[in-house]
Amino acid sequence: MKFLLITTLLLPVLAQAEIYKSVDAEGNTVYTDKQDPKAEEFIPPSMNAIQMPKLAPKEDPVEKPAAHSYKELSIVSPSDQQTLRTSSGPVSVQLQVRPELMEGDSISIIIDGSVVVKKTRQLAVTLPGIDRGTHQLSAIIKSSKGKTLKSSKPVTFFLKQHSSLY
Repeated sequence: MKFLLITTLLLPVLAQAEIYKSVDAEGNTVYTDKQDPKAEEFIPPSMNAIQMPKLAPKEDPVEKPAAHSYKELSIVSPSDQQTLRTSSGPVSVQLQVRPELMEGDSISIIIDGSVVVKKTRQLAVTLPGIDRGTHQLSAIIKSSKGKTLKSSKPVTFFLKQHSSLY
């Protein structure tokens, strides 16, 4: 039993053979584990190792102030499905924003997919020259960089104009 233990412990030492380097008659370099009078003992270089670069410690991230978020942007007037009667086509729009509009942010008003008012800070706007018919109205709040921050639900209203025949 002791013999087996000693043999097992010495096996790696015994397995480590010497390497010899020589040049044959044709000029080729030959490496072998057999000793030859013309060969010299060869000690291989150490294994390649890469030094890992030291990383700079992580900097604490700078805390950014929390982005202001609007809880509500709604169209108060005209109300959804409301019929408006006018002779010349102006439509008064009343908006509600909570919390109030922040510095640098602005409101755009959109009718039927086209922006009719850009970058206003007013919550009451009169839109002149709206044709009779069915229209869809919406509003969006944009930051000074043009990013959309909040959108209202669209409102559909009907505009009926008095006829000049009556």
